[in-house]
Amino acid sequence: MLTAEIADAQLPGGRVTIVATHLEHKAKPEGRRKQIEELLAQLVEVKTAVVLAGDLNTSTEDGTHTSLKRELKNRLGSKSFWLKQGLSILTGVTLPTLAVDSINSYRKLSDPTVKSIPLVAKNPEAEFFERIKEFRFNDGGAFDFRGERQRSVDQRSAVLANSNQRGEKGFVTTFEVERTIAFVGKYKLDWFFVKPPALTDPKAKNQPFLFAPHFGRTLKVLNESIEDRISDHAPLMVDLPLAEPRLGSLPTSQIAR
Repeated sequence: MLTAEIADAQLPGGRVTIVATHLEHKAKPEGRRKQIEELLAQLVEVKTAVVLAGDLNTSTEDGTHTSLKRELKNRLGSKSFWLKQGLSILTGVTLPTLAVDSINSYRKLSDPTVKSIPLVAKNPEAEFFERIKEFRFNDGGAFDFRGERQRSVDQRSAVLANSNQRGEKGFVTTFEVERTIAFVGKYKLDWFFVKPPALTDPKAKNQPFLFAPHFGRTLKVLNESIEDRISDHAPLMVDLPLAEPRLGSLPTSQIAR
């Protein structure tokens, strides 16, 4: 990770710590969880407001190198696979494995924060977000996981909607492969996580919104405004008010972007 401490009299407490990171793609979700835990451990003493951002590669997939032998082992060693086979034998009803797997893949790719349902609809990336949500700095501060309609683009109200743009289903894609098939090949990999100066509960609506994330957005249209795209990942943007904001009124002069 790269860190920078910015000093400016307009900032809450006069300082903010910026953290940029790029987690490993060729790893299991468990590997990325361990990486974020190590990163957070290095930030625990930070007393300023914090903006953590970057490509966190939350694909929900195992990107490690594979082989036929490994894939067969994973398949035949899967508890959910044998559960479905057992239910089929006991009930005489064949579960539509392909359809179930497709639905679960869709729910994970569009929203890698969704809860994991053991055996039926696992999301191996869920623990990654739980670690960030549960993390507390030594000063008691927490990352903002709030999602209030009045403080998000298109008035989305689900978790992290204030800091990262949500769409009709899950989050707006930040990366997609050249040739996608429906939802396949579209991912939300890039994130903003913000520690405001006075937040101790990541989902508390009654705590201050000073320097808390507002109107997080994914700039897909801007990114695709030229033929070859500006970048392979869409840029992100978030508003960080420099004073306690009034709903419906966020003066440009009082916002850090």
